[in-house]
Amino acid sequence: MVILKEKYEEINGHEDAINSLIFAPDSNYLISGSIGFDMSECAIKVWDLDTRKLKRTLSSHWEEISSLAFSRDGHYLISGAFDKTVNIWNTITGKLINTLVGHRRPVIGVGITNDKKKVISASFGNVIKIWDVDSGNEIKEISIEEESDWREGFDLISFVLSPNTKFIIGVLQGGLQEGGLLKIWRVSDGTVVQTLPIQQGFPGYCEELNEITISRDGAFIITASRERMVKVWVEFSYFFYSLSQ
Repeated sequence: MVILKEKYEEINGHEDAINSLIFAPDSNYLISGSIGFDMSECAIKVWDLDTRKLKRTLSSHWEEISSLAFSRDGHYLISGAFDKTVNIWNTITGKLINTLVGHRRPVIGVGITNDKKKVISASFGNVIKIWDVDSGNEIKEISIEEESDWREGFDLISFVLSPNTKFIIGVLQGGLQEGGLLKIWRVSDGTVVQTLPIQQGFPGYCEELNEITISRDGAFIITASRERMVKVWVEFSYFFYSLSQ
């Protein structure tokens, strides 16, 4: 269900549950990815919002589509899936450019740098990979090993790229008694540049943190958790700028 021209309209076409949504940079198209529990459909669908009709179906993954990301100019679409692969699509032709293979567990997040030279992907098991778009080769693997007094360690839940795409910002969940972490890595070499604690209000579900987002100007980072708590981090635009110099 999407809101079009100040009224609700249904766009139907998937055969199974929809798990990911993203607008194209020009906002004329909506892209959706489905789960396909019975493996009958793990598809990415491109919807024309002017006509409310399906423009194209991209089928290559064979398990749940977990994440989608666009290049700044909208020419590349990146998809990650539980089949442990990352796909790079040409949105003009609708053709698959490359499939990135190397994750050992399901992919949970993807991104692409503004220059379209690097793809970033994250998977279960606390692994972030940086890939070369042209060759499809892995440039760098970041293995996250954060010690914890209460459990085996911290789990990577989600990540975003800074507006200049020079930094990866991830949220990690530790034991409920100690909360989580906001962690920032440099894309160019994978080094950690900042680690901040996320103190949670009270014990609750395991893996309380479940999402992170960032404002277009990079001034605000927002984390959300299953305990109905949203935390806002401010003054990051200057932080990213100073680290880039």
